[in-house]
Amino acid sequence: RLIDDVLLLSPRVRSRVVALVSSIVDEEMEEHKDVSP
Repeated sequence: RLIDDVLLLSPRVRSRVVALVSSIVDEEMEEHKDVSP
C-alpha cells in the first residue's frame, strides 16, 4: 500500500521520498558495518 501511495505523488516529491529512504538505508548499513566483528 505504501508503494502504491508513493506512486501517486508528483515526480518531484517521489524522488525526495526515494532519497530519504535511501539515506536511511545507507545509515542503517553503516551502523551494521560498525557492529560486525
